Amino acid sequence: MRKFTILLLFAFFTINLIAQENSALQYAGVINVDSVGAIELRSRCINWFAVAFNNSDKVLRTSSEDQLIAKPVIAYIPSMLSGSEPIKGLINYTLTIQFKENKFRYTLSDFFHEGNPHATLGPVNFGLLTTDTECPVKTKMLTTQKWRNKVWIDMKDQVDKSVLPLIENLKTALQKKQTKQDAW
Repeated sequence: MRKFTILLLFAFFTINLIAQENSALQYAGVINVDSVGAIELRSRCINWFAVAFNNSDKVLRTSSEDQLIAKPVIAYIPSMLSGSEPIKGLINYTLTIQFKENKFRYTLSDFFHEGNPHATLGPVNFGLLTTDTECPVKTKMLTTQKWRNKVWIDMKDQVDKSVLPLIENLKTALQKKQTKQDAW
């Protein structure tokens, strides 16, 4: 009986570890902002959208009193030259910002790569980006796992370089004290 219990526990932890490896790439956090109500935070966030994105009306999809949902895009240009034309493309993602009194929560999730639809041999899509260290995607191109891993790491590095400054910019914009503008 004891061996069975140990075996069962081992199986549970192994399955749990495997499940954790495959989680979707996500950035999230809760930021406290002293003495700022949810309505004011939402207003600051809408102003931030107008500055942070070239066409905020196109990016912003859902707006309610307590949250904003946007669908921004990152242009993916591979850092490697070999075989890169079909993988150039877009990484779409979801940005959700939720508001409560004195705090807001941001979540960037659902990072999804779509390859170049104009490539000679058609696009190569890597799909949903995950926290996996090795690329779980098998492409239609005859590529090695080593090459796919390089592309996988490059995509996640470019996502980091794009969204980490965006997150810092969002935090700064929503935490900045607003000054009253002169009436003109």
